[in-house]
Amino acid sequence: MPPTSNVRSTKKKFHLITPEVTRLHSEGLSQAAIARTLQVSASTVARAAEAAGLTFDRTRTAPATAASQVDAKTRRETLVNQLHEGNAAALTKIGESLAAGEFGPRDLVTLLGVGIDKLTKLSPPVDPHAEGIQAAHGLLDQFVVAIDTYQEIRAAENVG
Repeated sequence: MPPTSNVRSTKKKFHLITPEVTRLHSEGLSQAAIARTLQVSASTVARAAEAAGLTFDRTRTAPATAASQVDAKTRRETLVNQLHEGNAAALTKIGESLAAGEFGPRDLVTLLGVGIDKLTKLSPPVDPHAEGIQAAHGLLDQFVVAIDTYQEIRAAENVG
């Protein structure tokens, strides 16, 4: 399909094809099939159908849509798990770096803040009774331990 030169021609196009969309719809063609037949985009067909008060049967695409949503959710969960693992590994590294005096608590807060921010954006809303809240508490507990370790190291350095 050749690209339209501007938005106005697209708006005009769907009005011009509405009668043809109505005819093809009555023959049982899908939105995608009508778009291919008329050599226009599916969204142009959708606008023409909407203008004519037509709807398309989604029962054939519903299982594929549901499967796609499950796949996307699984990918997000995998990524969240990887981020949790990465944050746990980072906490270990941060503890080692703190012990070696490589950086201070402000760096620790920044690193953990970024990690927690990313997890929050990727994770679905947390049910207070779900396992996710326990994982978050575990991460925060590790954070507190890392700060306590840092303070103990600094106190020992000042004594010795």
